Parts: sequence; structure tokens; C-alpha cells
Amino acid sequence: MSYLSDEPAKQGAAMTVRSSLAAIVIVTSLLVLAVSAAIAAPDVARDRRCVESDVEKRIDVGLSGLIDVMNISGVSVGIVCKGELAYANGFGFADRSQSIMATSTTEYAIASVSKTFAATLAVILEEEGVIELDDPVVTYLPSEAVFTDGAPRLSEITVRHLLTHTSGLVGDPPNRRNLSIESPYNPGVWDKYSITDLYNALNSTKLEHPPGSVWSYSNFGYALLGHVLERASGLPYDRLLRDKLLDPLEMDDTQVALGRRETARLAAFYWSGDTDRQERPYANFGEVTAFGGMTSSVNDLAKYVRFYLANEDNIQFPLSRDAIRRMWEPEIAFTDASYPQAVFQHQTPSSIMGLGWWIWQEDGKADIYEHPGELDGHVAAVWLSPDHDIGVIVLLNMGGPVGTNALRYIEGWLIDILLDSKAAGETTD
Repeated sequence: MSYLSDEPAKQGAAMTVRSSLAAIVIVTSLLVLAVSAAIAAPDVARDRRCVESDVEKRIDVGLSGLIDVMNISGVSVGIVCKGELAYANGFGFADRSQSIMATSTTEYAIASVSKTFAATLAVILEEEGVIELDDPVVTYLPSEAVFTDGAPRLSEITVRHLLTHTSGLVGDPPNRRNLSIESPYNPGVWDKYSITDLYNALNSTKLEHPPGSVWSYSNFGYALLGHVLERASGLPYDRLLRDKLLDPLEMDDTQVALGRRETARLAAFYWSGDTDRQERPYANFGEVTAFGGMTSSVNDLAKYVRFYLANEDNIQFPLSRDAIRRMWEPEIAFTDASYPQAVFQHQTPSSIMGLGWWIWQEDGKADIYEHPGELDGHVAAVWLSPDHDIGVIVLLNMGGPVGTNALRYIEGWLIDILLDSKAAGETTD
């Protein structure tokens, strides 16, 4: 079973815990309010036009209480507003055994948030005329990558199908391997995976559905997408990512190909099924990384969020505003019957998928663009509200149900706080 996932249908448990967690955080907040001055100082100066003092205190107290109540190791949170990192702080431990505290510079695996970077690269290459999103993927693949069983169907898969999880490919490559972990519970940490492995998987896989007919979340699809982008550009994926996106945004602490030194900087990996909070190994993705192999920090991801929220083109930015707006146009809409549980546990959101981003539309609120991810001991999410010029980053080093539920609660809770505060400020201005 794969735990590199953000498929919302697997995360419905967050809906039932949110109300109880809200009560826990309220009570805990009251208990620790008296000592809130002792909370670690924030990592950046806060823009009080965006995050007022009462709001930042509420966030500090609430998150400090939440990690204690839920026995979460550590969490780092950032809020981008009006083009600046207006709030950034860490709570708890990046590494319990070494007593290293979580901060806004702590690096985490961002798991499937990596898919938004792959989607952004695809649209960059489209703008440059290197690829066409409606081209069949076989246009960019060598002959040895073509299915031997069901070959006609492969020729129907387009780059757009991979971007929107409508390719018909299964969720994970059938030949993926896990590291052997001596533990009562093995969350399935990925072992290295090569391009040859990817080709072998393509040659042994039958499509679950005709391309374009059914939405089905697929790490396999984004693994293939990353390789398509490599083939089209003539660059290895890590170099392509660095040249086209990370370097222009000056994201120096964001990686996809980790050496020993970079791996040592990561927050420790913990799994909620381990009562003793033992540290888990890092999933080394090998040559196939686009679907979930990136690592980053709150401070670095804030640069990515700022790029997406910018109101106008900038010569330093790798993608035009028009292209970003196209990424946020609805590609797939889900009915209640086919998609019964929302990632955001709000009242009645409708869920839509663009190119690499979820689009959440809620009554009385502007659209929110979001992507979460989970990887064997870390969970992450980024959400954007362009209409309010606000973005949020949440990173935790706790995998499993506890980590996923905490991420969902924190994310939804911050959305409510920030959008309600923003609305109140706009009313009084």
C-alpha cells in the first residue's frame, strides 16, 4: 500500500476529528494563553497589515497546544500576504532525539506538493513551445517505453491526462519496491526507482480506464509526466527543475536529488503508528521524482507562493500570469457521488481540479487553490487565495492518520482565521 498520497477520498477521517480538535485547541489555548509570552519567537518579522497581533497570538497558542495534545513531533507554518512572508514559525521538534526545534527553515519532504512543481514545469515548457499539453505522451518517449499489452491505449494518453489524473494509469507503478523496516507497522517507504523500472512498469501495466474517461489519482501518471518533461527538454528532471523554476525563484533550500548532506538537514521522519516515536528512514526516490520527491522549507516555499500570488508579470518569474490563470481553470469537476469527501473540511465546498492544483469553491468565499501530500513520516500542504492575496504553507514531520488529520485541521483552521480576519479588516477599512 502506498502512503505517498493526497487522494481526498482517503482522508475523510479528518472531517470527524475537526470538531473535536477544535474543542481541544480552544481549551488548550486558554490553558497556555497565560504563558504565551514564553512561546518561541517567530522566525521573521510579521507584517501586521496581514497578520494582526491578536491573530498571530491565536495561531501561536493554538499550534503550541495542538502539537502537545496530539503528540505531534513538529510543525512549521508560513503565511504569505501582499508579496511578503508575513508570518513564519515552528513548533515542537524537528528531531526529538537531538532536541532540534522546528523552525521556518527546517526542511521537510513535501511529498505530492511536488506535483504542482511538475505541473508548473509542464506549462513553462508549453509556453516555450517545447511541448503541447494535448500531445500524446508517446511523442516524447522512446520505443522501449511503449506498452506491449494494450499499446493502442498508451497512444491515447496526453500530457494533459497525466496532469489531471485522467490517464487511466494505476495509482502506483506495479513494480515499486519498499525498504525493509523492522517494525510492527511498515508504512511502505519507497526504495530507489529508475527509468528502466518505469519503462518496465509501462510494459506490464493495463490501463484501468480509457484515457480521459475517469479521474483516478495516480502517482504513476506524475512519475511518467516527469520523464516526459525530461525527454522533451533534453535535461534530467532535477536540472530542469533547478534551471526553470528553483533558480529563478532563488529557492536554494529546495531539492529533488538529495546527497548525504542534504538528507541530514531534513526533519526526522515519524509515524503515528509507532508509539515510541521511532525515527523512520528517508524515501530515496532514485531517478523518478516528479510525483513526490522534493524537499523544502517554509521560507523557501514562501517564494513559490509569492510567485503564484503576484498580480503582474515579472521578468524574473518563470511563468506568465496568463499561464497561471490557465492552470487554475477547471479541468475536472467532481460530483458528490464520485467524490464525496473534500480535502478542506468546510461546510459545502465543491471540488474541481485544474492543472496540478485542486480548486475549492465555497459559499461566500473566493476560490482556493491547494495541494497536499504525505510521505512516510512527513505531511505538507500549500494553499493559495489570490483574491485575498494570501497563501499558507503547513509542514509536519508526522505521518499516518495523526499527521494527516492534524494537517487537515491546521489548514482549515488557518483558512477560517485568515479569511475571516481579512474580511473583517476590509469591512472596517
